Amino acid sequence: MGRNKDMLAKFSASVVPELSPKGEVVISHKTKPPYNQWDVTGIISSAGPLRCRGRVVLDRSVFKPYVNRKALDKKSFTCHDAEFYVFGKEGEEGEEGEEGKEGWGERRGLVKIDEELIGLIREGFM
Repeated sequence: MGRNKDMLAKFSASVVPELSPKGEVVISHKTKPPYNQWDVTGIISSAGPLRCRGRVVLDRSVFKPYVNRKALDKKSFTCHDAEFYVFGKEGEEGEEGEEGKEGWGERRGLVKIDEELIGLIREGFM
């Protein structure tokens, strides 16, 4: 796991010069143990100016012919518990949590799931 974390940090640092203004880096990663202990956003943030703009559940059917791969071989693995982490350069438009700025999800027409929305759904369908 340590070698994979190091690889992720080196990759994120090396990709920064290649990003266009307001460009984004998307990384898929599993969310169940032991992968949830990686702290993907922390690894990438500590390696350079990339900050997490948002996360989206990975739906492989939207990205055909996407095939996920293990780090040290060419085998695939199940990814029903994976998410896409979206990173961009610090200080550029769309950072998660910045007030007064359009967020990553809003730019892409995503809906924030919160208790209020869940309540509205329950009222409408139950």
